[in-house]
Amino acid sequence: MKGASQLLVDTGLLEGARSPLLIGPPPEDASTLAETGAELFFFEEASHARAGVGHAGVAPRTGDHDLAVVFHPKGKRRRDYALAVASHALTEGGRLAIVGEKREGIGSAKKALKVTAKHSGSHAKLFVGEPRTDLPAQLSEWERRWDTGLGFEAVSYPGTFAEGRLDDASGLLLETAALPETGSLLDLGCGSGVLGLAAKSRVPALAVTLADSDHLAVAATKRGAELAELEVHALASDAVAKVDGTFDAILLNPPFHEGVATSADVAESVLRGASERLATGGVLWVVANRFLTHETVLEGAGLQVDRAAENGRFKVLRCQR
Repeated sequence: MKGASQLLVDTGLLEGARSPLLIGPPPEDASTLAETGAELFFFEEASHARAGVGHAGVAPRTGDHDLAVVFHPKGKRRRDYALAVASHALTEGGRLAIVGEKREGIGSAKKALKVTAKHSGSHAKLFVGEPRTDLPAQLSEWERRWDTGLGFEAVSYPGTFAEGRLDDASGLLLETAALPETGSLLDLGCGSGVLGLAAKSRVPALAVTLADSDHLAVAATKRGAELAELEVHALASDAVAKVDGTFDAILLNPPFHEGVATSADVAESVLRGASERLATGGVLWVVANRFLTHETVLEGAGLQVDRAAENGRFKVLRCQR
């Protein structure tokens, strides 16, 4: 098991709990942790799929938990939101804890709790503290709106990609991609949905689908579409696992970070999935850091790949079957 999971088990907290809740545990440790009787919850559909147990969404199902443990996520806002929903899932007198790897910044989490106990070991730390009932559990109270500069506002929730701004890579992709006048378009890994919503705004005849592994990103996309009065379909999916059909155009700014490390495997899986959903004659537009070798994966999937644009940091690939 990873260090954080091992430390949690070693503390004996799970053994002493009647109904423990674990938020965001490492998928590779999920089956072992589930054997303790804990309920597992994930914000990411991909993590849920890899774990094969538990459930995923924007918040845990309401329950009567006497212990809630948050596995330290990336980003302060996502951490605080996780602590909020964990706290509100506790019964009166329930305990709240947060655990994580030392190399991933768990040390800063002690400031987010009124710590009553702490544990260290397996290159990880765990803090037990009082529930954060001062933080709102309703997702709507965490909403941030921001002007995209594209004629509509976007919405960000805690931890959504490029929260509160249009990232430079997506901006270059949006400037470069030629949209079809009719047909279907997929914004894969949509984040707050800016690319797909911009496409729908520019070409109302397009049938636009937006998908992301992060349930909070999908919620942000749906809220942004509602505010912009744009009719689109948004769903949570592990890459294209829950995406049906093929598309005349696909917009993709693939992920390449997993935790604190660069992971080509994550991006390659998404790239292969996108190529499978491309209709004959359709175009997949991919933006990526210049040093990444996505061309090899895309050409291996049977696509003709051309570099449509680039700057000092990013490149846009035009890929056609």
